[in-house]
This record gives sequence, structure tokens and C-alpha cells, in this order.
Amino acid sequence: MNKKFVIAYLVFILVIAIIPINGKESTVNNTFVFSLRLDYIFHIILFSPWWLFKPKSYNKIRSWFVFGLLFAIFSELIQYFVPYRAFNINDLIANCSGVIFGTFIFVLLKVFNNTKKVTN
Repeated sequence: MNKKFVIAYLVFILVIAIIPINGKESTVNNTFVFSLRLDYIFHIILFSPWWLFKPKSYNKIRSWFVFGLLFAIFSELIQYFVPYRAFNINDLIANCSGVIFGTFIFVLLKVFNNTKKVTN
């Protein structure tokens, strides 16, 4: 993956974390899909592309995954220190869920590709 794209993605998430968007009266906070607030679904979707930054070897998957979780935590924790934003544990869980989902997709694709190579 292009390093510029990765940096742009990380900066984009940090900017979204600190700009004043999505207030308490926001439609996103009051819309539910399968009993999940739409806001949480957006968090999961935002962090799911973490698998696009896949490491080149299995040895780096663990550190890549841990960095993703730490970044997800940091991007929510930073809102605690911004006066017009608020830390939300459910947002934090959704961020980490997105990283976990992205990692699951990556591992699933990696296993599928290796199985396909073996059978050919």
C-alpha cells in the first residue's frame, strides 16, 4: 500500500476526531440499524479498511493489529481533551471492532489465497 495513502487515512481519522461534527442532536446519533446506532456503524466502517494496510508477512500481523487497536483507542481518547468533543466508550468499542473486523477480513483473504495456491 502506498505510504502516502496510509498517512492520508490516519490524518483523516485524526481530523474527524477533533473537528466539531455529530452533536448530540445529530440524526446519526438518533438513527438505529439492527439495534445499533448508525454512529457506531460508521465507526466500524471507518476503521475496517485497516486490512488494506496489510503487512507483507505473517510475522508482522500481530504488531500491525496492535498498532491498529492503539490508533483506534488514541483517536477516541484524544476527544477527551478537546472541549467541544466527548469521549464515548461505545465509540471506542466500535473503533476497535472495525480494526478487528478488518484484520479478520485480511486473515480470511490470506488463508483463502494460500489455499487457492496450494490447490493449483
